[in-house]
Amino acid sequence: MTDNTLSNHFFDTVKRQPFYFGSREKPLSGWLHTVENKQYSDTGVIICPPLAVEYMNSYRALRYVADYFALAGIAAIRFDYHGTGNSSGIEEEEDRLTNWLWSIEQAIQQLKTLTGCRKFGLFGFRMGATLATLISEKIPSDFLILWAALNNGKNYIREIKLLQMAGETHTNTEALLEAGGMGYWPQTVEEISNINLSKVSPQ
Repeated sequence: MTDNTLSNHFFDTVKRQPFYFGSREKPLSGWLHTVENKQYSDTGVIICPPLAVEYMNSYRALRYVADYFALAGIAAIRFDYHGTGNSSGIEEEEDRLTNWLWSIEQAIQQLKTLTGCRKFGLFGFRMGATLATLISEKIPSDFLILWAALNNGKNYIREIKLLQMAGETHTNTEALLEAGGMGYWPQTVEEISNINLSKVSPQ
């Protein structure tokens, strides 16, 4: 039996339940990870993914993260922010930051509805870790796990601009910053640029 077979067998007990949540006007796509017939704690976790190409490159890894939480008796939710993945909306809309944070808030409510857990934490990677930190200032969480959080939004925008410059083609719309599989209009660029986690105080 190969290591890959052992790994697949290890996760056979994990149940991954797809669902939609959010609002009728802005439905969001999510997955609930649990293990049937397992004694669960009263704590759940929300997996906050990164954006654009980092989301695609980390998709499988974050699915495994959710699986491991489930195997440990902690129900986990993965989801797509509004305007990304299988959720409604388009990435070029304005108010992107507001909608991403709203998506996390909706995921928290859905976790409590689906599992009845009284405690929850946020696990975020890259921009997901940054968004998790920002929402935790509004909604107190029991724990935060931040993986390579982007402390300064200006640095992130600088990375996107460098990617755009390195690309073979450029968008015909000068106002649109587009690179790494995602577009950012000026309002979104400004909102991200204003992020400074050193000024955020999670509750």
